[in-house]
Amino acid sequence: MASLRGFLRHPVGYGLELVRTLRLLADPPAPDLPARAPRKPRRQQFRELLTWKMTHGDSGEDFFRHGLHLEGSEPAAGFMPVFQFMAQRDRANGRMSSAPEAFDYAALVGDKFLFGLFGRALGFPVPRPLALLGPDQVTRLDGEAEVQPLEELLTPPSGSVDGFCKPVVGGKGRSVFPLEVRNGELRVAGESVGLDAFRATLSGHFLLEERVQQHPVMARLHPPSVNTLRLVTVRSSGRIEAFSAILRTGAGGCRVDNLALGGWAAPVDLVSGTVSGQAHSRNEGLVASHHPDTGIAFEGFQVPMMGDVVALVVRMHRFLYGFHSLGWDVALTPEGPVVIEANDQWGGRTMMLMDPTLGGRFRASLADREG
Repeated sequence: MASLRGFLRHPVGYGLELVRTLRLLADPPAPDLPARAPRKPRRQQFRELLTWKMTHGDSGEDFFRHGLHLEGSEPAAGFMPVFQFMAQRDRANGRMSSAPEAFDYAALVGDKFLFGLFGRALGFPVPRPLALLGPDQVTRLDGEAEVQPLEELLTPPSGSVDGFCKPVVGGKGRSVFPLEVRNGELRVAGESVGLDAFRATLSGHFLLEERVQQHPVMARLHPPSVNTLRLVTVRSSGRIEAFSAILRTGAGGCRVDNLALGGWAAPVDLVSGTVSGQAHSRNEGLVASHHPDTGIAFEGFQVPMMGDVVALVVRMHRFLYGFHSLGWDVALTPEGPVVIEANDQWGGRTMMLMDPTLGGRFRASLADREG
C-alpha cells in the first residue's frame, strides 16, 4: 500500500526507476567472481533486484557484482552495497572523538610523512624516512632537516640512496617508484634519468623512504614487488581486534603490489596466516590458483610471522584512538613486520569479496563504536 501511494505521488520517478531496472537486467555488470551457476529466471531477477534497490537504496550494480542474480545465491548478511559500506566506515571514523568540537583524525594516517613520524616516535617498525622532495628542493630527514636545492639529492651524505619515493598524500600505489642515487646518477625503477626529467615527476610533496628488504618467503611470490598484507583492525566495545586480512602481491614485473596496478589479492586466515582461497585480480571475474608469473600456489601459502603482524597493528591502533577501523599495509622482513602505512578509507569491495561475512560483522562492530 505504501508503494502504491508512493507511485501515485511520484509516477514519473517510479517510471524512470523501472526503466533503469529493466536496462540493468538487459545489460548487467559482470560479477566480481566467475559465474559458476546459470542466471535465475528473468522474472525472479527483476523481483529480487527491486527488493535489493528498495532495501539498500542502491543503483543495483552491486546486486550483480555480488552474483545475486545467479542460481543458488541469496543476499546474505555480509553482502553490502559498497557506497553504504563507505558511508558507514567514514561516519564511524569521523565520530570517535568525545570532544564537543568536530575533529578529523584522517590526516594522521592520510599524510605518509606524519604517519611515519607517529610510528617512529612510539618505537614502532616503519620505513626509515630519508627525505622530503619537491620540484625544486630536498629536505633531508637523517640530519638537520635543512632545505636544499634538489641538485643536492645527487650527493647524499651516505654516498648512495636506495629507497622508495611516494606522494605524501595519495593511495592505490599511483606515482610510487623505487629511487636509487649512486655516483651522482639518479635511477628510477632501474633506469637512469636526468635531474630535469626527475624534477618533472615531482608534482607536489614526495616522501623518500628507505627500501624495505622483504622476507625471502614473501619474495617467492613475485620478487620485483614488496608483497604485503592488508589487515583490518576494528575498535568495538572498548577493544581493538583483528578483523580481516588479505595477501597482496604484484604481477608482471610491477614494483608495487596494488590491485589498481594489476596486482593480485587472496584471503588470509588471521590465526594461522595461511592463504585460504584463490587469488583475485581487479579485472572483473578473474581468479587464479597460482601466481601467473612465478607459479607459486596461492591457497595454502604460509605467511610468516602472522601472530607478530596482528599483535603489532593492534598495538598501533590503540594509539590512534580517533579511528573505529583502519586498514594496515604490512611488509614482512627477515627481522619482523614493518608497517608501510595505515588507511582510514580501506577498500570494502575487495575485503567483502574475500570474506562474505565482513559486511554483517562490520555493521555489528558499529554498535559500540565509542568504546
